[in-house]
Amino acid sequence: MAALMHLLLLLFLPLSSSADSIGQFCDKSFKTREIQTSINKVLSDLVSEATISGFSTSSFGQGSNLVYGLAQCRGDVSSDDCATCIADAAKKLQAVCPMKADARVWYDYCFMRYDTSDFIGKADTGYAIIYFNVENATNPEKFDKEVGSLMSKVREQAVQQGSGGLGRGKSLFTPFITIYGLAQCTRDLEPLPCAQCLSSAVEKFPDYCQYRKGCQAMASTILHHLLLLLSLLIPLASSSNSSHSFGPLGHYCGKPTHSKKQITQVSDVLNDTITKALVSGFAVYLGGPYILAQCRGDVSPCDCQKCLLDAEQQIQSQCTNQPAEATIWYDYCLLRYSLTNFIGKVDTDYYLIFPNDDNATNPDDFDDVTSRLMDVVSSEASLAGSAGLGRGKIEFQPHIFIYGLGQCTEDLDIMPCHQCLSAAGQKFLEYCRFRKGCQVLFNSCMARYELYPFFFPLDPIDHDDNDIKVPMP
Repeated sequence: MAALMHLLLLLFLPLSSSADSIGQFCDKSFKTREIQTSINKVLSDLVSEATISGFSTSSFGQGSNLVYGLAQCRGDVSSDDCATCIADAAKKLQAVCPMKADARVWYDYCFMRYDTSDFIGKADTGYAIIYFNVENATNPEKFDKEVGSLMSKVREQAVQQGSGGLGRGKSLFTPFITIYGLAQCTRDLEPLPCAQCLSSAVEKFPDYCQYRKGCQAMASTILHHLLLLLSLLIPLASSSNSSHSFGPLGHYCGKPTHSKKQITQVSDVLNDTITKALVSGFAVYLGGPYILAQCRGDVSPCDCQKCLLDAEQQIQSQCTNQPAEATIWYDYCLLRYSLTNFIGKVDTDYYLIFPNDDNATNPDDFDDVTSRLMDVVSSEASLAGSAGLGRGKIEFQPHIFIYGLGQCTEDLDIMPCHQCLSAAGQKFLEYCRFRKGCQVLFNSCMARYELYPFFFPLDPIDHDDNDIKVPMP
């Protein structure tokens, strides 16, 4: 759930030239001519296509010689500046990363990378560059609050469908000074990994950029940039472990049963239950065997369908010992069956816990704020009419938010739902103290908090100071 981030820190006062590279990363030595041939072909394709559309992905080769590539210009630059930057990036990679199978170069106007590992569509914050202005802002507390508000709006733009991963904005700090902000994801990312990548970048702002007049964080899938400029001089347009959402998080297979008839019944009615759940996101079968299928209440019908159909296949392929009960957990859904009636009953006997490897800064304050958030989320999930879903966010520090979600299975009444989520809260105290994120999954409920968005809508609500906001359907 946590990625190691290597940082290259640079100080800046003047704006760097758009023609100069900001940084590069080279790794994975190779000696075969076949890989070099694949790299050359990928770079050629990227230059040809990205100079026209501003974005391109490519792959070439077979087996261990397969190379993947991506090139993208910042969404606000001109086509001429884009073409020049892309051409320079391809030359730069060949010059500074000879015989390297993983290479990346950052410019102010564009980004290019290739690798023998398939990175397309995946958020990558494993290597990052941070530039920060050496000067502090006047009235720093007010400045950071204004920056937090601006960058939240910019990130919300960047994750919207049709934005091309680009968000930008400005905020009047004084009558003569304007703060400008920009966020850009690579266009291969869906909105959710884009939001997560941007949040990872902003998480570094308090460590390196607090009170600074400007800061820029760049990872392999995002650019996050803020500048304080005199508004009369430079206009805005002149010039950032969770497993895959559709992969199972874990499964439980109970003891084998000797009743072949009952197991045959499970197979017969499992598909019918899944079919019903595809319509409403929830379904149970009460004929013995007992089956429950449910999607998380915030996911789209399309994602729900993919998750449940995969769960139907996986629970049968993973539990081949013909168990009397079985459960499979995903980020987006849950599928469970048993020969004993469990419908409407709290079950916290079996659970999965995924704590983040990293501890939070100001850990005591972090745990206090997280506890407040999860209390509200649990209360919302236990309300009548909530379908067992509660979610929200709270500002922990300027620019940094904690996101929380609780979900009960819809067969539970209000009190059993509250009991299940309370049990999840106890697991947080036992296994997740001070951790930046944690997820607890029971048979009857799940609870999760993170320092990045992981539920939908991605960021639908405004924030005021430290108020907890819980969006409802």
